[in-house]
Amino acid sequence: MARELCELEEGAARVFDPKDEEGYSEYFREHGFVVVRDVLELKQVQATIEEIWASPSLLGGRVDPEDPDTWSDGWPVGCRNFLDPLEPCSEVETWRNRVNPAVNRVFDVLWEGLPELDSDEEGASVEGGSLVMSVDRIGVMRPTKLCKATTDGQMWVERPEWRTSRNWLHWDQNPWSSPGFTAVQGLLCLAGSSGSSGGFVTVPGFHREFAQWSQRHPAGSIPKRSSTMIPFPVPVEDEMQAEWVADSLITTF
Repeated sequence: MARELCELEEGAARVFDPKDEEGYSEYFREHGFVVVRDVLELKQVQATIEEIWASPSLLGGRVDPEDPDTWSDGWPVGCRNFLDPLEPCSEVETWRNRVNPAVNRVFDVLWEGLPELDSDEEGASVEGGSLVMSVDRIGVMRPTKLCKATTDGQMWVERPEWRTSRNWLHWDQNPWSSPGFTAVQGLLCLAGSSGSSGGFVTVPGFHREFAQWSQRHPAGSIPKRSSTMIPFPVPVEDEMQAEWVADSLITTF
């Protein structure tokens, strides 16, 4: 099979200003992902972080943001480090982010920039489409190394049990039931991250191979996978496992 995946220049992706709509739309069509900076103002980012720590629907009342010793028994997330709201309608900032005009504009530009949709999915239309909001989850990762003050100065404490899953490459679209282009998904980064601490990975250019992958691996050919499974875990032996790029290369702050 001829490889058509993109190689990022110098191992890093371009980061676009929100005003460069033509630039980031073209980049998205080429690579299948794009990074657009400053879609939220700093005060909005800070307000969202404060809400995550304070809201009873999220971390409020369970842990102390200033005391990592409380981040074990009261920590409500599992090995994938996703925080699901208990009462989504009680939140404020996360809903404001969903309807933020700058965020919505990025989705509009990317959707309108698609020359066509190779899909028979209901509602998969470029013209006259509507932006549908979901009740999002929040990714919160605890550091696996903590610097703690001591009487002699400071020391590093290892917390390996806080490490996220080592292999979680997956698609949030089922390749068998939805092999065409049906949706655009976004991730708002509220804090800096590195390749060892971030939560997003991607295979640049794979959007052009997604439908072909489903043909090479027909439904029922992979154990423990079904046409209704979303997210769809990429098999550990699949060649895509060697192609992913961590978010240290595709985000900037």
